[in-house]
Amino acid sequence: MRIKSKLLHMDQWISNKEIPEAYDPNSLMLEEIVEMEDETIKQLRSIQLSTSGAFIIDTTMNFNQTVVDLFEIEGSSITLDFMLEGSPIERVEKLAALEDAPQEYHTIRYTPSFKGTFEMSPFQPINYFCVILSEDFYFNLIGQQSELQREFASQVAGRKHSYFAPVGSPITASIKNAISDILRCKRKGILKRMFVEAKIRELLVLQLDQLKQEPKLISGKGFLKEGELHKLMAAKEILESNYANPPLLSELSKMVSLNEFKLKNGFKEKFNTTIYQYIIRLKMENARYLLHQKTQSIGEIAYLSGYKDVSNFSTAFKAFYGFSPKKMRG
Repeated sequence: MRIKSKLLHMDQWISNKEIPEAYDPNSLMLEEIVEMEDETIKQLRSIQLSTSGAFIIDTTMNFNQTVVDLFEIEGSSITLDFMLEGSPIERVEKLAALEDAPQEYHTIRYTPSFKGTFEMSPFQPINYFCVILSEDFYFNLIGQQSELQREFASQVAGRKHSYFAPVGSPITASIKNAISDILRCKRKGILKRMFVEAKIRELLVLQLDQLKQEPKLISGKGFLKEGELHKLMAAKEILESNYANPPLLSELSKMVSLNEFKLKNGFKEKFNTTIYQYIIRLKMENARYLLHQKTQSIGEIAYLSGYKDVSNFSTAFKAFYGFSPKKMRG
């Protein structure tokens, strides 16, 4: 499996690496950082991790004019894709564009070979993170016969270009935390490889948890009529955008045009959590992410997480994670 990426206006490769396809738990995790700059490139920094059967790339870019990135994978691969910032125009051979992808999204795709271009506009920061896995590595994470992916595994077996789901799912704070853990890992040798593989598995679980939530009518409870499920999805998106200062249940009910009974009970049935618990989770996951960044004080993080009092924030954080914000920051 060879992964190649280059900007069409340059001769230099961002990446051009041959990766053994076999899953080998004893293979070390290697790291390389590539940086580029010229009159077209304001910023380009690519962190690349590689081991037998897996290649991880985290690239941050910004340009002074329109630039096209040519990206190719020679050989069969399953890719966990995360667009963390920016909206490049993506054109991939034998793959249709995703439907209704949000601004920050993730997806899983299979290609027997991959060739695509990503057109990036000037003065638009771009940050993408992807985990490219050989079939051998991927099916060591999740069995080929698993009921979680029967249709997708069938597409892989038939060597058909495909997405796990035709839509891109929004990136959550939990996904950002797992990505941050991979990039911040300071372990060496086989311990680094073990840690990163565990985090790849975690990312896959988080992705499947979202991508498997297909829009189906809630059955057996009588909470919702056909066509009302999208109102629950809209409520969830509102909470994800406003968790620091969330609307009251009565306000949220009006915002999505769904009565409070259906909203409260339907939300719990669909997402396996109450609205209140979900808001707390969003606050705590974002706080954890900000603590790892180490760019803001605990007081500032408390405020950004919707707490006016730092002690109340610390109490809530410890109740959620089992230790204080200060201890997590280290």
